[in-house]
Amino acid sequence: MSDDDIRAWKDALDSSASADELKAAVGRGIELVNARLADLQARYPRGAKAPPELLSPKSKATLEKLRQWSAPVAGSK
Repeated sequence: MSDDDIRAWKDALDSSASADELKAAVGRGIELVNARLADLQARYPRGAKAPPELLSPKSKATLEKLRQWSAPVAGSK
């Protein structure tokens, strides 16, 4: 996730003129967060133990609810 990605996401949030545009922007933000988490997990030194969980169960549940809320509805653009 680069600074340009974050700026583009912020601009998309700022310019959201409808609920659908806002949902799409939130969905993109969740994709960026998940990509960053995956990158951090992959970079964690591997050893006898699995890498630590970077998000609490409550945080994971919140992200999942947001992902579901922002998911496109079947049959819409």
